[in-house]
Amino acid sequence: MLEAGRFDDLLALLAVKKTRLWFDEKFAAEAMLRQGREDDALARAEALLEGNQRPWDYGDIARFCESILEKHGRAEEAYCRFGLPSAAGNTWLAMWRDLVRRYPDRDPREVLLDLIARYGRRGKWFAAAKTAGYLDIALDCAADSEAAPATLIRAARDFSAKDSAFAARVALYAIEHLLAGGGYEPSPLDIDEAVSQLMAASSRVGQGQRAIEEMRRMSEGQASEDLMVRRLRGKLAAYEEEASRACG
Repeated sequence: MLEAGRFDDLLALLAVKKTRLWFDEKFAAEAMLRQGREDDALARAEALLEGNQRPWDYGDIARFCESILEKHGRAEEAYCRFGLPSAAGNTWLAMWRDLVRRYPDRDPREVLLDLIARYGRRGKWFAAAKTAGYLDIALDCAADSEAAPATLIRAARDFSAKDSAFAARVALYAIEHLLAGGGYEPSPLDIDEAVSQLMAASSRVGQGQRAIEEMRRMSEGQASEDLMVRRLRGKLAAYEEEASRACG
């Protein structure tokens, strides 16, 4: 009916259905578009996005709505109403890349900030910000309690030589989160690795002593029986003993 131009018959047929799914509704919306009824087509498609439950074909519907607005020079509206909510990907980084690809004229940095503002969970965006090269945003994300210590430790290792200041700060956040009980099945070995990466990076920028002072500050006031705290204090004692021997 759509290709035959029988738009009224098509809409009348779909009006009989008790449930509305995009599988059928896309033909109604397309029929309206071909009649020049862009606003009606947009409203019909957008109605499927309303409600508490997100339909499984949310992305297809959102992109249909996006295309209508973009064709009428309403790119900003398309981005805010349908682009951001429909960013797709199996990872936070993939979501950012998806939106950057779909909106090549937008500043990728601003896209990342928009995604963080919309979806929250700032700590989960650390890897995306780091990989995208926005290290200031990555540090802001690393400070959040949801940032995974293991991810931060790997980043500290990877950036130890090429950006030692960044690596040191990330390692400090990893230690902070481990002491707070963060991470998936954390191990005292994670503290060992985080401290090692912190000292390696901070020493490169002449901040080794300051790093030790930061770790000492973090360990103060912590329960002595806590395994992570004991491990950190043990590492601190070893570094301080080594420094004392070097001075003697």
